[in-house]
Amino acid sequence: MDEIVEEYRLYRYAAKIAAESKKNKRNIVREGLEEDLEFDEKFLQTIWNEQKLEGELTTENGSRVEVVSKGIWNSSAGPDFKNATILMNGKLYAGDIEIHRKRSDWYRHGHENDQRYGNVILHVVWENDMPEIKGRMEVLVIRRHMNEDWRRLLWELEESRYAYADKMGKGECALRWAMTEDGKVRSLLEAAGLARFRGKINGIKREIEDKGSARALIEGIFDVLGYKSNRRQFRQIAEALDISALKSRNMRNVEKEALIFGTANMLPDTTRCRVAVPMAGYVDELWDAWWRLGQKRTLDIKWDKSESRPYNMPWRRLAAGIELLERTDWNPDEWLRNVAMNGNSTKEMLRKIGELNNRESRFRGYTNFDREICPGADLLGKDRIAELAVNMILPFMAAIGEIEGNEKCIELARATYQSMAPMQGNRLLKEASTRFLTPPSRVRDLVKKVCQQQGLLDIYKNFCLALDNNCELCPFSCQEEIKAEEKD
Repeated sequence: MDEIVEEYRLYRYAAKIAAESKKNKRNIVREGLEEDLEFDEKFLQTIWNEQKLEGELTTENGSRVEVVSKGIWNSSAGPDFKNATILMNGKLYAGDIEIHRKRSDWYRHGHENDQRYGNVILHVVWENDMPEIKGRMEVLVIRRHMNEDWRRLLWELEESRYAYADKMGKGECALRWAMTEDGKVRSLLEAAGLARFRGKINGIKREIEDKGSARALIEGIFDVLGYKSNRRQFRQIAEALDISALKSRNMRNVEKEALIFGTANMLPDTTRCRVAVPMAGYVDELWDAWWRLGQKRTLDIKWDKSESRPYNMPWRRLAAGIELLERTDWNPDEWLRNVAMNGNSTKEMLRKIGELNNRESRFRGYTNFDREICPGADLLGKDRIAELAVNMILPFMAAIGEIEGNEKCIELARATYQSMAPMQGNRLLKEASTRFLTPPSRVRDLVKKVCQQQGLLDIYKNFCLALDNNCELCPFSCQEEIKAEEKD
């Protein structure tokens, strides 16, 4: 039945082509795909993803291009394909690929001054509508290398059949994963997850030795609160803070809040912008505290708002960090030591960590000091608390245990990590599941704990991404078995 449906859809698409031709009764010869049917960049991205290109690929500057790895189709902001590898005149390049209909789109879209595009190694276009510019990146015009199968690809796009799995492609290891029973795969994932946990512990120990436990933990917490797009910016704020002032018993909470908001340059200028009425009194208090503290230093931070939902705007995340510090009495490392020393079970540990969420926050219904959001939401919801626990709180607890020789800290941190349920999925987890598992939904049977989830991420990052998706170099692939079978 599936074959019949597939054939019918092909016939239906052929009818559409015929209908398009009938509309245009012109007695001229038309050449070029863009005059035959309308298409967008998604089609060109599919051509690159499927590598439906023929002949020797040559850039506008005459450089020969060989594609070692096409990269991973990026559905988020930034270059179209991440972590690609190409040979250009025999020299290996690793980086990103950007695709446009016209070369001028690079400048029209503002990529020239966008740091997210700083690692682009090849600009792939349908049409070169600009003169050559010396010193600029290489440009590959793919219309000269089109495979005759382009019509089928365009049909797939128009029918919305080009699934995420097709964008990713399976790794050579997928066969091995498919033939391995669930229990063994879970054991592998758990081992990888524990290795990832150990790596976090080692990194935190170095931070503690370099900066002290209080600063190391606060900087780590702010780093996590920055999420993917603003981690560097949030760490920049934490690095600029006077930790001794935050710990001081002589300063009121509002003064400490003003110190953080002011240093981050997030106090609203009430002479230039409005403030929500319920926030007005609080803003006045913050400004009064800021001036009385005699503070002048503010950071010039460039926020990346390209992927920020209203609930994840920087003001809300900074407020979440401030309230977390308040709930630990502005001394999170001592709070964590006390929790570890008095905790007797993983359940109790998770309950105490969950109490870091402040459900009564004044920012619950605001993105900043002015803009309301409805409905309101916790600044640190269940998933963000879990992310903090996995990436900072628990490995920090284990690191302190190792530094101070406290076995209870070490064991409780590890056991709590291994007991946690999986976190909310993200793009990397989706990519990893698609690359390794057949079908990708098998991840629901394999990943029962956050440790296994972290293991899946670790394998993907340290094998697929680290090796630029070159399966021949990866020990998880079945290349050797395939070669042996071919010899037999």
